[in-house]
Amino acid sequence: ISGPTGDISGTFSAPGGTIKVSTINTAALIDNILRINSDARFYARGVNQVTDDILNNEFVLEPLSGGSISFSADGTLMMEEGVLVDVSGSEMITSYRMASGGQLIAYDSAGQPGSVSLSFFKGTNDSGESLIQADFIANKSLNATQGGTFSLKKTDGSVEYALDPDLVDNLEAGGFDHFSLETPAGISYSGNQTIDMARGIVLETPAISAEEGAQLVLNTSWLQMVNDSDFPGGASSGGGALFTANADFIDLEGQLAFSGMDHVTLNASQDIRLTDRYYT
Repeated sequence: ISGPTGDISGTFSAPGGTIKVSTINTAALIDNILRINSDARFYARGVNQVTDDILNNEFVLEPLSGGSISFSADGTLMMEEGVLVDVSGSEMITSYRMASGGQLIAYDSAGQPGSVSLSFFKGTNDSGESLIQADFIANKSLNATQGGTFSLKKTDGSVEYALDPDLVDNLEAGGFDHFSLETPAGISYSGNQTIDMARGIVLETPAISAEEGAQLVLNTSWLQMVNDSDFPGGASSGGGALFTANADFIDLEGQLAFSGMDHVTLNASQDIRLTDRYYT
């Protein structure tokens, strides 16, 4: 679904497939708006697909993972409370494999959850309150599979993206275990916030800043902090805030600035890898 503006309602379903909703800016529209109304439902859940194979007079099922759903706005993205975006994995089924001795071995299998991505120029109102109020779901029916993948990109290079604790809580409760955040203007945080993402966290930004006394804790397996913009992050400065990252692996690439913090603590149980970057 694509157009210069968007006012979306209704139910959209693509089991194990792809749903894309976008607006493209035109010269006549300075601030085009992609509005997702409260009654909108988007489903790209995993599904157990029927195959041509037959076992015990029944068709064999093949689990497919959840698909991908993306929302992209060159202007403002508004997702009202009540909107549901679901990329859950398929239901667990019993699958079979052939052992070396020719015996069939039964095991539990399920498709893993899919991915959700948001991209926008503006995602807050004039008071700075988030316009992203949707519920995001990436449930899994088998503990051995990974959770959902969520990415957010803010394209406005003049205003920092303020971490939204309500969105983070929504993602954690919804079953997501990988979170990517990209913004050229920097990331800011306030209050006491913790982000728990078992699989990974990616922060693509030149700078991270904090309000006085704020605390941010990141807990993950793999943390990537990258400044892949055209400019270095500038000089870091002290303050009363704290930034703590706990991970198995931590990758730092390019020059990143930390502002407003007394302490920046990086704890890696395995390795911290530093990569230089050339800026023009």
